[in-house]
Amino acid sequence: MAVAGEPGSIAAWRYAHDHIACASQHCECPAASASGRYSFTYCREDLRLIYYDVPKAASSYIRKEFFDQDNDYSMRDPLLPLTDYFRFTVVRNPWDRMISNFIFFCRSPHRLLRRRQFESLHADPVTDLAAFIEIAAQKPNHHWQPQSLYVPASIDYVAKMEDLSNGVNHICAQIGVPAKPVYRVNTTEHDHYSLYYNRATQARVAELYREDIERFDYHFSDSF
Repeated sequence: MAVAGEPGSIAAWRYAHDHIACASQHCECPAASASGRYSFTYCREDLRLIYYDVPKAASSYIRKEFFDQDNDYSMRDPLLPLTDYFRFTVVRNPWDRMISNFIFFCRSPHRLLRRRQFESLHADPVTDLAAFIEIAAQKPNHHWQPQSLYVPASIDYVAKMEDLSNGVNHICAQIGVPAKPVYRVNTTEHDHYSLYYNRATQARVAELYREDIERFDYHFSDSF
């Protein structure tokens, strides 16, 4: 069994370190820190449950409800074959996810840590979405990396943040636990994502996250 604090022995931590880039200072993710505090794969032996954690896609809620907000669950290699677990993830519309990151890092004055992380990538304040998208395209942070990087090809269930209640009900039914209430955790306040885009920024996000859009069947919608 892998031991927390020994990142070289933990397959999920090693994968994230090698494949999910993050250049932000003050970040404790695998690529930005050698401390081995967490990975993006949470494993519970008692529930036979594995969660592939996609940042900015209800991840704070899922970690709280299914993993007691305990990062130790992400620093354990599975003890059984992967097919013995129910393996799931939650994904989000890429255009919406980008707006959430934009607000999270540039327009939320009370989120001082995120401000510091963003300033380590780009020293000047950014108030324009187009500028933020270009910075995100060139300067990696794990919050805006493509979702496909976090989700293996073989997985049992992909829930969508846009229909989280039904997704959570399905997960609970599969692992034999009572249904859980769905609520917001660590969220950003903003209008419907479509109101922030023009044709150029909409197309740029489509270019950057083409694989996510195709794999998880997303499209840009102005219906809200």
